[in-house]
Amino acid sequence: MTIYALANYPIMRNSVINLLLSAFFVGMVFGSCAPVYVANRLNSPLFDDGGQANFGVGYGEDGVSLNAAVSPVNSIAFIGNYSTLNRDNQENASKFDHTIKELGVGYFNDIPFKGEDENFFYEGFIGVGLGNSKSDDYGSGSFYDEKSESEYRQLFIQPSAGYRINQFALAGSFRMNFVNFNQLKITKDNSTKSYNNLNAYSFALAGTLYGWFDPVRIGLQAGFAGLGQNEDTEVVLDYDPLIFNLSIEYTFRRRKEK
Repeated sequence: MTIYALANYPIMRNSVINLLLSAFFVGMVFGSCAPVYVANRLNSPLFDDGGQANFGVGYGEDGVSLNAAVSPVNSIAFIGNYSTLNRDNQENASKFDHTIKELGVGYFNDIPFKGEDENFFYEGFIGVGLGNSKSDDYGSGSFYDEKSESEYRQLFIQPSAGYRINQFALAGSFRMNFVNFNQLKITKDNSTKSYNNLNAYSFALAGTLYGWFDPVRIGLQAGFAGLGQNEDTEVVLDYDPLIFNLSIEYTFRRRKEK
């Protein structure tokens, strides 16, 4: 009763298709020209007990994403994230590739309002990630040329809070990343700057609407992100400010022990 179950709901199936097309359109229209950094989907599992798990696939501004979360015991959870994007816009002569992998651990809990069908959730994760990107942009005329290549690692802190009633939940998540570009090269107007161990910081703020159709959960996430650094004021780090992602997850939930 996973993806097959969606075929038995024509309205749901059509809605998912429309949302996927919207995610693709938004990514193509609002994608930055030559970013060195793209915020990935914020993984917010919203567990309420131990022995639970989510495994999902999504698509959005950060490309194809794989997300997993497991709570082996009550109040402790592990998350894993992976996203990759290969965008080649021949009309505007721009290309962009990026990949990021993350692992995190955190604490979660819930406060029942009116039984198991109406809960307030809160959770917090810390973790590490490795990423790389490569972009080329020639979209502003023959006298304009911008390229970038980066390899980076990051530490992140991610608190979230959510509210669930029956089959639907709304979660708000904040992410703070402490980024170290161990290799960074930016070429603009035929001038190249290279950096080793350039420290930067980024933030992301997103809301996610979940709908449960057990054991399938659909999540639509939207938000924005920022990137900055203060070591070299002459260099401007281009980034993608948009977060938009549609995910379909298989969820495992057991009844909470009384």
